[in-house]
Amino acid sequence: MVIRIILFVLGIVFYLKGCGYTSLGGWLVCAVIVFGLFCRKRQYAFFFLGGVVWVMAWGVWQGGRELSTQLEGRDINIVGVVCGLPKSDQRRTKFDLSVIHSESGPLPEKIRLNWYGPPKVIRAGQQWQLTVRLKKPHGYANPGGFDYEQWLFTQGIGATGYVRPKPTALFIGTSGYNFSSADLRQYFHTLLTKQIGHSPYYGIYEALVIGYKANVTQEQWQLFKNTGTIHLMVISGLHIGLIASIAYFITLKGLTFSKGLQVSPPQVAALVTIAVSLLYAALAGFTVPTQRALIMLVVMMLSIIWQRHSRPIAVLLLALLVVVLVNPYTILSPGLWLSFLAVGLIQYVVTARLKPTGYLLSAVKVHAILMIGLMPLLIAFFQQFSVLSPVANFFAVPLVTFWIVPLLLLAVITSLFSDSLGVFVFKIVELGFDVLLGGLSVLAHLDFSVASVANSNPITWLLAILGAIILMMPRGLQGRWLGVVLLAPILFVASEKTERGEYKLTLLDVGQGLSAVVQTANHVLIYDAGARFSSGDMGKRVIVPFLRFNNIKTIDVLMVSHSDNDHIGGVQSIIKAMDVNEVITSEPQALPLLKPSLCQQGQQWQWDGVTFSILSPDDKRFRAQNDNSCVLKVSSSSGTVLLPGDIELPREVFLTNRLKAELKADVLIAPHHGSNTSSSETFLAAVSPRWVLIPAGYRNRFNLPRSEVLERYKHYRIEAFNVSDTGALTVNFQTNRLRLSAYREHKNRCY
Repeated sequence: MVIRIILFVLGIVFYLKGCGYTSLGGWLVCAVIVFGLFCRKRQYAFFFLGGVVWVMAWGVWQGGRELSTQLEGRDINIVGVVCGLPKSDQRRTKFDLSVIHSESGPLPEKIRLNWYGPPKVIRAGQQWQLTVRLKKPHGYANPGGFDYEQWLFTQGIGATGYVRPKPTALFIGTSGYNFSSADLRQYFHTLLTKQIGHSPYYGIYEALVIGYKANVTQEQWQLFKNTGTIHLMVISGLHIGLIASIAYFITLKGLTFSKGLQVSPPQVAALVTIAVSLLYAALAGFTVPTQRALIMLVVMMLSIIWQRHSRPIAVLLLALLVVVLVNPYTILSPGLWLSFLAVGLIQYVVTARLKPTGYLLSAVKVHAILMIGLMPLLIAFFQQFSVLSPVANFFAVPLVTFWIVPLLLLAVITSLFSDSLGVFVFKIVELGFDVLLGGLSVLAHLDFSVASVANSNPITWLLAILGAIILMMPRGLQGRWLGVVLLAPILFVASEKTERGEYKLTLLDVGQGLSAVVQTANHVLIYDAGARFSSGDMGKRVIVPFLRFNNIKTIDVLMVSHSDNDHIGGVQSIIKAMDVNEVITSEPQALPLLKPSLCQQGQQWQWDGVTFSILSPDDKRFRAQNDNSCVLKVSSSSGTVLLPGDIELPREVFLTNRLKAELKADVLIAPHHGSNTSSSETFLAAVSPRWVLIPAGYRNRFNLPRSEVLERYKHYRIEAFNVSDTGALTVNFQTNRLRLSAYREHKNRCY
């Protein structure tokens, strides 16, 4: 059974992740079919093909739930029920809606909406009649960045949008007899808000009780991430196992005092444990980690009820099989792989060992093994891992297991009967959090707490996982040293070599904003830093992950063209995460703490045979700040790119009259995101680029780039590319040739 399940899952992985290798994939499928027909173990081949067929069939079934292109940007009248817990701030409420009816025809079953200034508090289970504007799931597409589109897909969300203020929304009602998981979570969300809504740990309380993580602060998330303890703050196998152990122990001990019992106490305890664990998993919203833990627990409890012995690895793989049968697209979730691999590693190093070890030594060993074993996946998904996670977990796991979680659940239960008693128990829990976060803060502030590692290829990841397995083999077996050899390549990734006079420009996809990275053989310049929002900024979301993905640790120059939010918003996150040698801007007063240099016409420097020249602004200042943007020209024998920021017609005319010869470039970043106030005919004629790269957001409210501007590009035979369509655009300026690549071209999806 073990091999069959593994092959079935590999079939799903092959289909979902092998789309970029269509021709190779077709040959592999043919090879598997031939192998299956002529091999004695042909059933194994058909289990692999079964996984492929299952996910393809699932995709066909899900395909009809996509938002039609014709419905994007239109007002649509719908009726739906709020599902999940809404997230609110001062400006808006974000929530998921299960669509019941639409006047415009079929819609995705589940959509995600923003409602600015709703007339009442939005809660799970409410039914509304709304007018909405929707768009297809769309996220920033950059190397090393978070794949929001894939995440929405795995959550079953087929469209995103917002509620229109007119016509007025109609509240239909709330069912008082709906005992769904969302209603249960909403009830305890309200209870926690009433009891401890003022606590600095309120978000963590919600994460541990109902699996709602929206109110955990960014600082707290970063602390858990840097110490490798984030798994303790989301309901997972640890918490399900703890609750199950408590329920089983209490029930079993209680039944031993009962006389005349007709059934076996362990069997009754197993049934109670299943019921309690199911309730706790419902509180967590049945996330993938809770599904895995719940399925494993149910299998274990059923083996007690039926008095059957079950192998740990078989239980783990059976849980994996059930999860991917219910939704094969969960294969795309990093959480699934980290969750199952962690449990598998623990089983691998703890079970079937001849020499037992003490509790303390076993705890240290398990945490160290988890750090080594999970390292390849953490690097693959996040380009970093916590070096101090074994120390942090050795301190944090007992504290969370024996103090925080049991007392937290006791506080919730007592709050159902007595507010004052519940608050008293919550205060005891808060003392535990004081100790936990205080200790983790000490570790997180050590300079070596987190190791950042550049991107590597899938073969390196697989070799690293194999190396970790070999390294964790029992003592006494020969060849364990080979594990270190196989692990080494993922930790020491060589950067792509760039010759003198060559360079690479990457226009990042930061939505309605601008950020470009220029890399020479030994230097890096960042031009602008995207926007900042209430929920974060492009520096943290896009730019820093991209730099880590490319093994960039130092920025020689950070140039901020001007002080508009969509150009300066991510600066602070970049400064905090990276070493920046110099900041240059046209408005130094906008960044007083950084003491930036003023960019002025005539400034020039050279890196590795590549020349950087500032063409504007000069002493003449225009009234509009856009026209005072830093205009940067990067040139070498391999080619030239012009980065004009947000300059408009007055500055374009000024530059064309004064520096016409110097404006000539092979590649142009569209001025002012393709606005009709820029890209004048005289300017385009002077620059005469081969390609123009447009930094505009998907379906942005300014309708950029303007159709008139696109027509101008077409008239001058300039090929235009918009990052909202292509994802990050990379131009390699190589000797005697330019090579343009779009990130989305390398992210082919089968779904």
